Amino acid sequence: MRLFLLLLFSTIFYAGQAQKIVVDYMMTMDESQTWPFTWDIAIDDESTLYTGNESGRLYMKKLDEEWEEILIPDEEDNDIRKIEFDGNGSLWVATNGSGIFRLKDDVWTNFTMENSAISTNNFRYLVASNDGRIYAAGSEGLNIFSNGTWVVLNEGNSSFEKDDIDALEYNPTTNKVLVGDNGFFYSIQGTTIVKKVDLDSDFGWMTWVTSLYAFEDKVYIGTETGLYLFENNQVKDMTSIFDDRNVSDITMDNEGNLWLGEVFYGLHVYDGNTLHSIGSTDTLPTQIFDMVTFGDNVLTVGNRGARLAASHFESPVAVDEVSLMKLKIYPTIVDQYLTIETKIPNTNDMNSVLYNSVGEIVSKGAFQKRINMENLPSGIYYLILQNQNGKMTSTPSRVVKR
Repeated sequence: MRLFLLLLFSTIFYAGQAQKIVVDYMMTMDESQTWPFTWDIAIDDESTLYTGNESGRLYMKKLDEEWEEILIPDEEDNDIRKIEFDGNGSLWVATNGSGIFRLKDDVWTNFTMENSAISTNNFRYLVASNDGRIYAAGSEGLNIFSNGTWVVLNEGNSSFEKDDIDALEYNPTTNKVLVGDNGFFYSIQGTTIVKKVDLDSDFGWMTWVTSLYAFEDKVYIGTETGLYLFENNQVKDMTSIFDDRNVSDITMDNEGNLWLGEVFYGLHVYDGNTLHSIGSTDTLPTQIFDMVTFGDNVLTVGNRGARLAASHFESPVAVDEVSLMKLKIYPTIVDQYLTIETKIPNTNDMNSVLYNSVGEIVSKGAFQKRINMENLPSGIYYLILQNQNGKMTSTPSRVVKR
């Protein structure tokens, strides 16, 4: 199994502003593979990545290693829709067709309608709470696993308006589970619905909930017609920044920027003042199904087969403040020493920064005309120059270490 890595640096200009976007994508299969879709990505406590796709295949990738497939017994090539880890480190996998799988102490358990009290074998969402519960949802209510037993909340035994749940999220700050059900938003504590909001009635139009994201005591609600914010027990209208757009997923990077996936129109970033539309590219999916923050990057998966795209956003600055010089480096395929030439007049306050193909810094120090790469692993690297304020002053240069 091969790992394909591409780091694409590009500068996108807006009216009076410039924005730098860094995109890296990896593939677990042949580079021409654009099917099946990849639905979900998860990260464990050791920074191992996991993805699941439409043909029921589960993959993992440890740092600095290639992707490998994890075989799930009795999985009948049904969609893997959600991957999650509970507080004990057990791996949970929700599928659309084969129920729910749990890997605990190297032993797989398959929960189905035939051998447990779950309401369906078709799931789209699954989250784990800090108090040990598992919440899974699809078209037949909310299934809750606690102390070895499944219970189901549905429109017949709770205040749910519909059994078909369209979004599910866990907020560790409040220890509440958040549910989107058609035009309704719910907050759940344990097995009790403690808050119910009728978005359609409150805002006067169709607000079908499509995604949820919890940050501290806030919950961002993505709908088919824009974005809302649940805060201080009230829902606020944020459609002015993302009006009439279908929000497929939401996450936040380490700088506090809000990332929004849009069906068929790629990726957007809201920095608290302005919405920056990155749009879809050859590396970004046109339909983003899941996003997660990983270090300085946001990882996205979607409808471009086995590709995992990593993107980084830098706050825009005025165009006249941007002056990126192109470096001349040689050789571009290096065994030991890399030589750098630049037309930057004063390099005394410059640092050379070398990144590997997943965006990790492997070397940083005062600018020198030669860098010794002899002890670095074989692979693709990118070199930039930074000033003392950490601002990039050169375009990235690609080099291959043999």
